[in-house]
Amino acid sequence: MALDRTLIQIRERSFLELLDLALVVLRDRPWALGKTAALGIAPWAALYAGLAAWPEFPAFLLLALVMLASPWATAPLTVVLGGLMFGDRPPPKRIASTLLRALPALMLYQGLLRAVFVLIPILIPIILSRYAFLNEVILLERNKVDERARQSVDRRCGALCGDRGSELFGHWLIQVGFGILFVLAFRWAASAVVDALVDKWTWDQSSLDEPGSWMADRFLWFVDLRAWATQLAIWITVAFFGVARFLSYIDQRIRLEGWEVELRLRAAGAALEDANRW
Repeated sequence: MALDRTLIQIRERSFLELLDLALVVLRDRPWALGKTAALGIAPWAALYAGLAAWPEFPAFLLLALVMLASPWATAPLTVVLGGLMFGDRPPPKRIASTLLRALPALMLYQGLLRAVFVLIPILIPIILSRYAFLNEVILLERNKVDERARQSVDRRCGALCGDRGSELFGHWLIQVGFGILFVLAFRWAASAVVDALVDKWTWDQSSLDEPGSWMADRFLWFVDLRAWATQLAIWITVAFFGVARFLSYIDQRIRLEGWEVELRLRAAGAALEDANRW
């Protein structure tokens, strides 16, 4: 593990800087992060698409599904980011074993507890402030044999978020705003592309009422494409903010624990140990 050669420079950053840094990290590691994000998101995206295709399924439950599924969908991404942070790309076997070891805690906190908070909207700010870094605590810290790992998940999350609960909740609101803008822009772009391909459709209502007509089939294909574009944009947003959350977790540890100093000391100690071996 290269403690002195980290994925990003270890220093405090503002929230907007963290969002910009997330884009840089995704640009530098597109294949590793994209593949991992796709594997984690795929089952949830399939479930979402199936429910969205049901006309009578309430729209607000689709939103609740995204909130419930987001930490599960980005769990493999969190494990990979934890390894890439120190120049180590975890193999699939290690990712799977990490997720299996963390499964009981994930089911308790990201399953049962999160479901209660999401289904009771007035409690949502609690999980978005006190439990903002649940994935990182469960998947990354709990696998280490140190004092922080021996703390309960609840206590560690409370200590990690510290007095920044309201600020972290504000960050989440900003993420929601950016996410909505991105989804709308992505949907508009998909509509514009289809519109350009078919060159300004014109039809009368009677042509659409005829089952199996060429115009009706083309119209339904356009509607389906817009729906798929919306769903794709939602899951891209989930993956992006999964990376941003990890970087925010690193920033929080720097602010509260002076993590950059700890890493430098540990790197210096490792270098001295290597020198003594010779």
